[in-house]
Amino acid sequence: MNQRRRLNDLSFLVNNRFFQLCVFGLMVINCTTHELGTPIEPTSENENTNENINFDATNEIETIELLRRVGDQQILAQREAVEALLTSENTKIFFAAVGTLVQLGDTRSVVAILSAINPRNHQKILDVMPAIADLGGEEANIFLQTMQSHDNARIRARAYALSSEK
Repeated sequence: MNQRRRLNDLSFLVNNRFFQLCVFGLMVINCTTHELGTPIEPTSENENTNENINFDATNEIETIELLRRVGDQQILAQREAVEALLTSENTKIFFAAVGTLVQLGDTRSVVAILSAINPRNHQKILDVMPAIADLGGEEANIFLQTMQSHDNARIRARAYALSSEK
């Protein structure tokens, strides 16, 4: 009985929009921060929001750490560079970039996220829908309305749920 209750609790978390964002973006960033040691805190040398951050990092962990830094420090000047990472084949980098764009909160990023996903990849659509809903804006509303008539029942249900939360 306890195991069944535990599974019900987990299903609530999986359907929770905040939890989904954490798993598919923000948690990736936090987990890799733990591996690297202490997170980068704002100091006099990295407070400059106009600095040019090079995302051509040599490995996944460095790229994700840079994305975390951009999101945490709200470095809006790096939005386009973060959007360029949406084309990454690396799933962790893709979702870390989505999480960073949500942190930046610029509704113009909705178009970049939608352009980066394959419309036939139903799982990826389901994964980014909460992020798109959080960003909001006209494009996000149109996307959610369109997904309400999708062939896939899970996508339709999530679109209805996210639209009703607004």
